Amino acid sequence: MLAVNERRLVEEFIELARTDGPSGREAQVAALVRSKLERLGAQVKDDGKGEAAGSDTGNLIARLAPGGGPAGTGSGSRQEVLPVRDVPAVFFCCHLDTVEPTEGLRAVEQGGRVSSDGRTILGADDRGGIAALLEALRMVAESGLPRGEVEAVFTVGEETGLHGAKVLDQSLLRAKFGYVLDSGGRVGTAVVRAPAELDFKVVVHGRKAHAGVEPEKGINAIHVAARALATLPNGRVDPETTANVGIIRGGSSTNVVPERAELLGEVRSLDEPKAWAGAEAVRQAFEGAAREAGAHAEVEVVRAYGGFNLSPDAEVVRVFRSAAQAAGLAVELVPRGGGSDANIFNQRGLAVLNLGIGAQAEHTHQENIATGELCKAAELVAEIILTVGRGGAPG
Repeated sequence: MLAVNERRLVEEFIELARTDGPSGREAQVAALVRSKLERLGAQVKDDGKGEAAGSDTGNLIARLAPGGGPAGTGSGSRQEVLPVRDVPAVFFCCHLDTVEPTEGLRAVEQGGRVSSDGRTILGADDRGGIAALLEALRMVAESGLPRGEVEAVFTVGEETGLHGAKVLDQSLLRAKFGYVLDSGGRVGTAVVRAPAELDFKVVVHGRKAHAGVEPEKGINAIHVAARALATLPNGRVDPETTANVGIIRGGSSTNVVPERAELLGEVRSLDEPKAWAGAEAVRQAFEGAAREAGAHAEVEVVRAYGGFNLSPDAEVVRVFRSAAQAAGLAVELVPRGGGSDANIFNQRGLAVLNLGIGAQAEHTHQENIATGELCKAAELVAEIILTVGRGGAPG
């Protein structure tokens, strides 16, 4: 097993975490990541999809040619490319954005963990994945061991709807399987099953009236929406399915019967037909409640992304299992209720696992990551690259 330079890895993670890049404003962190990749000898391309993804920069696609030999240095020299067997390309994906700004972030190292000082999030989701990938690329290059072609994708707008992955020109990728480094589980876990998500928007149209003088002439849109909501399941619907209304808007004043109410929500399920059934239940509940009250409801349902369910015998899983065992990790294949860029890649025909990187309490100011988990993540990625370079995992 290759050795991690722990101090280098932790310092690079902190540098990445301090570089502000919330969704839509990833240009600064993209420039930093690009410079690091180019110093490793990678060819890096901005796919030009920033505007389509709602960002000030596009997705980054980096390619390291097959070979081996010492890594390039800060002078920008390229790696020596040595002949290797004809092996498949493999790709890795991390996202550049964070859920909140990290401007002014102060990293705190204590007890083998890194956190912020509590004033900002840490952004280990997904700066931990980026740092682990960069360290793994250095480890493999410094080892001189042969490897196949490695591609790395760094997406924008992941946290606000997987926007970068959705507009990515997949024809630019040569690899047919790969790994997203973006799950909060411990290193050694891999998400093999993830849900489809359906987003819904409901607008209830009632009738305005003076709430104190003639309320009987109005139709309270908020009350109609509440009656519909009371008939619907919320939270954990069954072991595979969840439902949530996350935003409600309506009304203009306490003395006016509200004529409009708007609700935004989602239904997710590991079994996509159940998600569609849940969305249809939403439609029927709101349209029925509106009819009874003499109001009108408009219900729009959009498929945010599809789910995936990978076989334990799939090549992408076998390579992961072999590499994890080589890195001394306990392997665990798990379902997960969250979506990621892996959903988009899988629904487009690539086989992609989402790997645990060890971050905890993501999206909060208590977010943290153990330095030991960062090291394990880098070791795992390096072992995956070497496993593919040896021709893959045994059947």
